[in-house]
Amino acid sequence: MWKVLLRDRQLLVATGIVALIVLTGVFGPLFVRNPHGFYWLPNQPPCDEFLLGTDPFGRDVLARLVVGTRTSLLVGAYAGLISVLIGVAIGVIGGYMKGVTGEALNLFTNIVMVFPMLPVLIIMAALFERRSLLLVGTIIGLVGWPWAARCIRSQVLSLREREFVRLARISGDRGAKIAVVEVMPYMLAYIVMAFVLMLGGAIGAEAGISMIGLGPTEAVSLGNLLFWALVHEATRVGHWWTFLPPGLVITLFTVFSLIMHKRMDQIFNPRLRTW
Repeated sequence: MWKVLLRDRQLLVATGIVALIVLTGVFGPLFVRNPHGFYWLPNQPPCDEFLLGTDPFGRDVLARLVVGTRTSLLVGAYAGLISVLIGVAIGVIGGYMKGVTGEALNLFTNIVMVFPMLPVLIIMAALFERRSLLLVGTIIGLVGWPWAARCIRSQVLSLREREFVRLARISGDRGAKIAVVEVMPYMLAYIVMAFVLMLGGAIGAEAGISMIGLGPTEAVSLGNLLFWALVHEATRVGHWWTFLPPGLVITLFTVFSLIMHKRMDQIFNPRLRTW
C-alpha cells in the first residue's frame, strides 16, 4: 500500500503543496517583520523592501500573510480534530450499536447535517464579543462533524459483519471493546482522510466568518486579511496584493486537500481502487 502511495503523482504533488503551505505557516513567522507594525508607507505595491507591498495602514502584507497562514492552520487543525473526534465517536457507536441507540445517533447526525453551516457559524460567533482562536476553532468543529460521522458509520456498518468481528463476539468480548480493538484499526486510514478534508474545510469556514468580521478578534488570519481588503475596497481600487495572496493560499490548500483525500480514498477504499 505504501509503495502505491509513493508512486501516485497526483497525491505526491498535492501533498507537497499542502506541506509547503504548512511549513510556511509553521516556520515562516520566524523570518518576517512584525505583522502589526506600521511602516508609514500605505498601499505600497510590491517592491524590494516589501515583497507583497503594504496595506492601507502601512503594514507588511507578506508578514501578515505568513502569520495569517499559521493562524488559519491552527484554527483549522483544532476544528478538524474536534470534528473528527466527534464524528468518530458518533459514527463508530452509531454504526456498531444496533437498535434504538444506533438509530437515535443516526437521526441526530442527519438533523445536524441539514442545518446550514454558515448561518449557524455566524449566529454562534456573534454571541461572543471577543473571540479567541480556540473559540472560533471550537465553533467550527462543533458544526462540522456530521459528514465524518456519516461516512465512518457506513464503514463500520460493513465491518461489523466481518468474520473477525463475529469471532470476537463468540470469544465473549463486549461491544465497546470490539469497536475499539477490532474495528478502529481498520478505520485509521479513513480517519486520516477525514481529518485532511476537515482541515481544509475548517480553514475555508474560518475565512468565511472572518470576511464578515466574526472571526478571531485579536489575531491575524487569512480570512482577516480578506476582511480588511473588502473593507477598503481593494478590488475596486486595484490593490490586488492585499486580497490575491490570501485568497490564493486558501484556494490552493483547499483544492489540494481535496485531491489528497480523493487519491487516498481511491487507494485505501477497495471499491475505488484503480490498481
